[in-house]
Amino acid sequence: MKEHTLSNISSKVHSLTEEGIQLAKSKMFKEAKEKFLQAEKLDPRFVGAKIQLIKVYQAQGYDMTALFICGKAIDVATNPKSRCRIFNLSGQICMDLFEANPSKKSFEQAIKFFGNARSSNVKDILPVWNLVLINILAHTNKFQNTDKVQYFEKAKQHFRTLLDLARDEKSNSERYLPDIISEAEKTLTILNDEWWDSQIFELKQCKVRQFDPYEANTLQKNSPEKWTLAIVLLSVMVVPLLIGAKHKINEEEDPSASQPVKFAQTTMTHDWGDIENTTVSKYTLDA
Repeated sequence: MKEHTLSNISSKVHSLTEEGIQLAKSKMFKEAKEKFLQAEKLDPRFVGAKIQLIKVYQAQGYDMTALFICGKAIDVATNPKSRCRIFNLSGQICMDLFEANPSKKSFEQAIKFFGNARSSNVKDILPVWNLVLINILAHTNKFQNTDKVQYFEKAKQHFRTLLDLARDEKSNSERYLPDIISEAEKTLTILNDEWWDSQIFELKQCKVRQFDPYEANTLQKNSPEKWTLAIVLLSVMVVPLLIGAKHKINEEEDPSASQPVKFAQTTMTHDWGDIENTTVSKYTLDA
C-alpha cells in the first residue's frame, strides 16, 4: 500500500489535516486529534495525518500510544523523507522515556530509531542532533556500570557530522539550525568543556540559507524569488514524560506528572506544519 502525498490527497483529507494543525498550534490537542483521526480514517494511505497524530499524542504525554502509531505509519510510508521523520519521532519518544527513567532498553531503542532515520538517505539534521543529545544523556546518567567516556566521544563524533550537515546546502539546516543552536547553548555549555564551547561557536557561523516557504512553515526573510514571510513557527512545547506509563487512546488524564531533574530540554519544537504533504499549494480529488 503506497502512501498518499502532495497532489493525490483528497480535498476533504487536506482540509481536516490543516484544521488539525491550526488547532494543535493553539494547543487544542483533543480537538486536533479528532481532525487527524478523521483524516486518517478517510485516507489510511495519507502518512501526513499519521505523523501529526504521533505529535499530538506525544505533546499530551501519551508516549506509548504515539510509539504505536509510529509503527503503523512506517508500514505505510514509502517516501524517504516521511520514513526519516517517523523514525526520528520514534527515537525522540524513546529518548523522552530514557530521560525520565534511564534504562538500557530505551537508550538502545532511541539509538536504533535515530540510526534508521539517518539511513533513509535524507540529509535531515534532526536525527543527528538527537544522536548528540542521547549520548550526552547517557554520559550524564549512570544507567549502566560502564565507562561513560565512550558516550561523550560518540556525542562529539555526531556533532562533527552535525556541523557538516549545517554547512550542506542540500540539508534542512535552514529550518532547524536556530533551534538547535539555542538547545546546544542550554545543554552543552553547562558541561564546562572548552571543546563544546568552540564547536557551538562553529555552529553559529553556519549560514542559514533561504528556502521555499511552501516547503516548511518557518519564519524567514524574503528571498530573491519574491517569497513573503512564512507562517510563524509554533512556540516550544515541552513534552510531558510519564515514567513507565502506558496510555490508552481514550484516556484524558492530566499527563503533567512530576519529572526527574534534567540538564535541559531535549525535544525539538513541534513544527506542526512540517510535513510537505500537508502544506501543498493545491491538490486534486482522488479517483
